[in-house]
Amino acid sequence: MKQINFKKKINWWKINFDLKSVNYIKNSIKQKNVSQGLVTKKLENKFSKVLKIKYVTMTNNGSVALLMSLLSLNLKKDEEVILQNRTWISSANAIYFIGAKIKIVDVHFNMQACDIREIFKAITKKTKVIIVTHMNGNFINLDYLNKIKKKFPKIKIIEDASQALFSKYKNKYLGTFGDIGCFSLSVAKLLSTGQGGFIVTNNKKIDNFLKKFRSHSQISNTEQKFNSFGFNFRFNDILSSFGLFHLQHIKKKKQNLIKIYQLYEKELSNLKKIKIVHRCHSSVIPVYIECLVDNRKKFCTYLLKHGIETRKFYNSLNSVSYLKKILVNKNHTFKNSKIFEKKGVYLPSGPDQNIKDIQFVIKIIRSYDSK
Repeated sequence: MKQINFKKKINWWKINFDLKSVNYIKNSIKQKNVSQGLVTKKLENKFSKVLKIKYVTMTNNGSVALLMSLLSLNLKKDEEVILQNRTWISSANAIYFIGAKIKIVDVHFNMQACDIREIFKAITKKTKVIIVTHMNGNFINLDYLNKIKKKFPKIKIIEDASQALFSKYKNKYLGTFGDIGCFSLSVAKLLSTGQGGFIVTNNKKIDNFLKKFRSHSQISNTEQKFNSFGFNFRFNDILSSFGLFHLQHIKKKKQNLIKIYQLYEKELSNLKKIKIVHRCHSSVIPVYIECLVDNRKKFCTYLLKHGIETRKFYNSLNSVSYLKKILVNKNHTFKNSKIFEKKGVYLPSGPDQNIKDIQFVIKIIRSYDSK
């Protein structure tokens, strides 16, 4: 496509990193807190307190958080993991890395949350883990998770809450309902440390494994003995300093995301060619603004001509070629997933988008819809 020059470009995602956070980083460096240490422990304690969960393990990204979680559950080759078809690739890659099998289920027709009925149908004697992904903070009826745990006590439940930090279900934070919750702190998230992630659990045994495993499973920093397999998945105090600063200022970012979503929702809800993907509840913090468009290529090209960047939804898992060899039900039809995959678009989002820019985006979208 021919490059077009604009006086101003509106990016699909915008988040600002406050320069005041540099003082936190300077302080860590002065105190020689650079590698994983006291500051990382402080951030873990902060997340534990805020999310009301016993144990938190920082690691270097959300993808590693998912891999470590599966390893902590002793997932073996050829055991099955139930996973929704609409999720970021890292969940499937973690399963692929271990050599286990994936049984995918379709998502709900009006949001990218898995259909709980499909999960029940997918459970077999080979099912070891269920991963529930809260896409853009949206959730299923999580009371059913408790029913699954009671009926199938040996099956472990992981919540991928990478896009759902501080969103709630019945006044309880997403990521704290299952056996393990995984979070991401990458750039396109509500709270970002540039790169990073963490794992939460109320299970002491799982937490012990995670804390050891992320540091080559050595007994201690002063005693170099290796009695079991591990790897270097440590975080560091520099990025933890960053996280502590932004955690103090998270309220404003949450408010801005909700304000942006409400503006889009109000102005775009009754259009003919564009359908906003609504959040499922007011307790959801809509990190991204999602919509469905029949002619996605035409729509995205039209916005780009006006200097507006968009991002297409990523592939459903059943259409990823290298995953097919570990998919148990690769020939199944996932009609709802197909709609999101073909029509989904992320509109300009992020806690630091300028409201005037959002109003301009809405104006252009409305002009497209009227043609």
